[in-house]
Amino acid sequence: MDRLAPISFQDAREAEHDRRAEMRQATRGHAIATITTDDGDVRLARAELVDASIQGLGVRLSQAAPTGSRIKLYFHGEVTPGRTGTIARCDASGNAWAVGVACDLQLAA
Repeated sequence: MDRLAPISFQDAREAEHDRRAEMRQATRGHAIATITTDDGDVRLARAELVDASIQGLGVRLSQAAPTGSRIKLYFHGEVTPGRTGTIARCDASGNAWAVGVACDLQLAA
């Protein structure tokens, strides 16, 4: 990547407001998500992975997820969740929802 290449105004604004402490790594993949709201409602949604950092994930969901809800992501038909966390943000993005997930720390077995 050319360090002197200009960036768009939109990219500069997004970087200015990005509050993440770690670098993001673009990622790809699909999962099924279960979303549990504060009142105990459980929803299923299709999830597409967008990016990842040490403590979080960027995901596109097929439906809205209230901030503060718990999320579990199940990959490739697994019966146990691959990642769990809390919905940190949820913004409409076309016909999907751009969701930031603050992931739970995973302990080694």
